[in-house]
Amino acid sequence: MAAKAVDFRGTCTWGRSVGEARRYRVKVRVVSALAVAVRADARFEAGDGSNVIGELASGTEVFADGPLYGGQGMGYAVPVRGYSGRVCRGYIPATAVADQLSRSLQ
Repeated sequence: MAAKAVDFRGTCTWGRSVGEARRYRVKVRVVSALAVAVRADARFEAGDGSNVIGELASGTEVFADGPLYGGQGMGYAVPVRGYSGRVCRGYIPATAVADQLSRSLQ
């Protein structure tokens, strides 16, 4: 699973386990102006940064699980690697990604 993880500016201290690699089948690209907040869970409230664990730069491509629908909006789960090298599951809002780019062959 570490092979699919992308480096991000942040830490996986509060991040969840990534789970099974086969869940991450949709390739997405971050299209936010500068960067998008990566969250520890799927709560995407604009004014609430309590669950932000880092950020992904615009233009980053990553295999994702989703789209995921929840009470706090729609988004994608992405495997990320923090400063320490630890890999975890982060969440980014669907509004910050381009349409799915491709499907993996898994």
